[in-house]
Amino acid sequence: MKNFLSHKDTKIDFPLGVTVFIGPNGAGKTSIIDAIFVALFNTLPRGDKFDDIIYRGEREAKIELEFEEGGIPYKIVWRRKKGKSSPTYELYRLDKNMLIAHGVKAVKKEVENIIGIEKDSAVNSILIRQGEITSLLDQAPAKRKEIIGKLLGLEKLEKAWQFMREVIDHFEQIKNDLEKEIAEIGGELRSKSEQREKLKQEIQELKEKIKELEQILKKLEHQLGEIKRELDELNEKEKRYNELMIELAKKTEGIKSVQEQIKRLEKDLNESKEAKEKVKKLEEEIKKIPYLEKYIKCLNELKELNTEKEQLNADLSKILEIRNEANEKITVLCEKYGGNIEDSKEVGELPSDLAEIAKFVSRIFTWVESIVQQIEEKHKELEKLIIKALEVLPEATIEAKEKKLQELKEEKERLENEISRLQNEKGKLEGRINDLQQALSMLGESDTCPVCKTKLTPEHRDKVKSEMQEEIRGLKEEIRQKEKMLIEVSRQLLEVEKRIEQVSKVDIERIERLKKEIEEKKKELAEHYKELQRIITGLNDIENDIRSKISDIESKIKEIEEKLNELIKEIGHKLEDPENELKELRKKKEEYDRLKPIADKYEELLKDLKEKQEELEQLEREKCKLQEEIEKLGYDKKHHEEVRKKHEELLRQFERTKAELEEKNNSLKKKLEELNEVKEKIKELEEKLNNLEAELDKVKKFINDLERIRAAYHKDGVQKLLRKKFAPALSELATNYIESFNMDITDIYLSEDFDISVTKNSVEVPISLLSGGEKVAVALALRLAIARVLARRLSVIIMDEPTTHLDEERRRDLVEILGKFFKAENTVPQIIIVTHHRELEDVADTVYIVQKVDGISKVVESSPL
Repeated sequence: MKNFLSHKDTKIDFPLGVTVFIGPNGAGKTSIIDAIFVALFNTLPRGDKFDDIIYRGEREAKIELEFEEGGIPYKIVWRRKKGKSSPTYELYRLDKNMLIAHGVKAVKKEVENIIGIEKDSAVNSILIRQGEITSLLDQAPAKRKEIIGKLLGLEKLEKAWQFMREVIDHFEQIKNDLEKEIAEIGGELRSKSEQREKLKQEIQELKEKIKELEQILKKLEHQLGEIKRELDELNEKEKRYNELMIELAKKTEGIKSVQEQIKRLEKDLNESKEAKEKVKKLEEEIKKIPYLEKYIKCLNELKELNTEKEQLNADLSKILEIRNEANEKITVLCEKYGGNIEDSKEVGELPSDLAEIAKFVSRIFTWVESIVQQIEEKHKELEKLIIKALEVLPEATIEAKEKKLQELKEEKERLENEISRLQNEKGKLEGRINDLQQALSMLGESDTCPVCKTKLTPEHRDKVKSEMQEEIRGLKEEIRQKEKMLIEVSRQLLEVEKRIEQVSKVDIERIERLKKEIEEKKKELAEHYKELQRIITGLNDIENDIRSKISDIESKIKEIEEKLNELIKEIGHKLEDPENELKELRKKKEEYDRLKPIADKYEELLKDLKEKQEELEQLEREKCKLQEEIEKLGYDKKHHEEVRKKHEELLRQFERTKAELEEKNNSLKKKLEELNEVKEKIKELEEKLNNLEAELDKVKKFINDLERIRAAYHKDGVQKLLRKKFAPALSELATNYIESFNMDITDIYLSEDFDISVTKNSVEVPISLLSGGEKVAVALALRLAIARVLARRLSVIIMDEPTTHLDEERRRDLVEILGKFFKAENTVPQIIIVTHHRELEDVADTVYIVQKVDGISKVVESSPL
């Protein structure tokens, strides 16, 4: 057993003979019996819930039970998880190592087949529950009859008799329901018959109407055929008429189009003739255009060269201006910081644009002025700081400041110690004065010294007072002297602290930083000096380059002036306004270019005009021919429309009649289908009615049969027969068992109503006169007899607390009887007893002690007494 009730992990062997489990109540003894029945039948004898049998805090309980039947070993494995509706249930045959059943239903069925008895009978035969041994004898006869009947399974017959009343009532209700349904179907059958006759009449009327509509439809179809032929002829004429009219419209439109084309061609021909004459005049004038264009191009080049020359001269002036300014700045820098400025030998690359160079130089000038200003400001600040430092220090250095601070701090410490000493001395003096004043106060007019308690005369007391007062005056004078000294030392301390503050405020670090910053700024000036020198050198190179370019430009100007003189000769006259003259010639060139294509089209236009005139004549001939054909066709549109309307009206009549006929046919079809459905329904109802009437007869007969069967299950029926059969068998078996107890009782007899009588020494003795031990023996013999009747052969008995409700004397009697019984031959081979009384150890072959430790049941084997 694992996690089953209070058993966490328990393994138990059940050898043949008597096995006794002993332990206090609640130790988990009965749980062992529960586990056996759970494994065998998936049932709990005590009616617990399966989830409740799983050990607290665990999710699964497991039981493995090995048993032997007919020499064949079996093993049942039962597992159940919390919350699951059914367990995992498996049955194995160990000698073949084979699973023979799986699942609750299959395993329970196979177990019942193996042991040869169903579950309830098995439980009643194997298990003797608490208090059941003597209860058979102690109960009243009626109750005893009920208990024995229950053990033998007779109560099932009584329950069956009671339950069959419910079954009969159920079939009575079925009979009533059938009779009601038969009545309802009969009414429905009459209704459907009436519906069938009505449908037949409606179908006949529809057939007559359909015949009438078919005749009308045939007549309309003939009329439609005639009018359709006439309409088709008119449609053909209309089609041809429309084709001719379209063609005529095309011809008319074509004539109009050709006439317009002829007008355009005549106009274009006149324009081409005029253009031809103008082109001839313009050709001579526009020949001068290339010379004028070259002349103007040379003039523009000359103008550009002069402009470039002027710009280069302006650049030379700018270079001179920049160089002079740079030289001035260099002179100023050399005068102020000559010792820190070195000559620059490297010349870096300058911007090619003089404006950019000027901007660059301007930025350098701005930087230089800013740096010079910063240096001057830092010099002024440095001088002020040095003057301030020398007021409190011998020199403006960090070492001098640190040394001075150390001296002042030592002086401060000395003065603070002096103040502390003076304050202590003053406090002592004030304490002495206070003591003396208290003594004076205590002395008063007393004749006893408050300190030494000696007797004082008035003279002596006055003398003591006088001495004390004199001492107080002296002490107060000393205090005044100490206070003066304290004031002086405190003044000196304040002076020292002020000097410490002054020295601390001297910013030597700032002085050092200013010196360093001034040096760095001078280095920056040196860099800018180098930049200016580099710029001056670069400007000299640019000046040389510009002068070379001016020389080249002057040579080009001379060449262009010579070329201009040659072009004037080609043109034939000196040009006052060449641009305007070229503009006028270009206008004429534009006119020439516009007119030349028009003039070139003259011959082509003349040819096109002649072709269009011939095309116009052909179109007019074709138009006349089409007009003649339209006249000959003789199409009348009004007559055509009348015929079309007549055809449409006949067609509408035809469609309406056809639709009505189709509707009537559909109605007829539906009515026929409905009639068939009604006929089928009538047939179905008749069959159903016949079936129900037949079923009603069967139910009535079945109710009669059930009444007879129920009467047989009555207590005076089969139950009485079974009691009559069981009583002799139980009497014989009980007598056999009682004989094995070696007692004076020779016979136990049970009547049909399970009344018990006992024969002792050949004399019938009432049960009430039996001793306690004899009652236990008779009760045990009866219980074993009942178990033997239920089972084919009794191989195991389980007794759960058999001593319950027995006093000490009866417990001893039970132990004695069991001892005799187990020693006898042909008794039960295996008995399991659960008890909390140790007396039963006397009859045990195997003893297990069951105890609960920390909520967990522990089973330990013990040697029997």
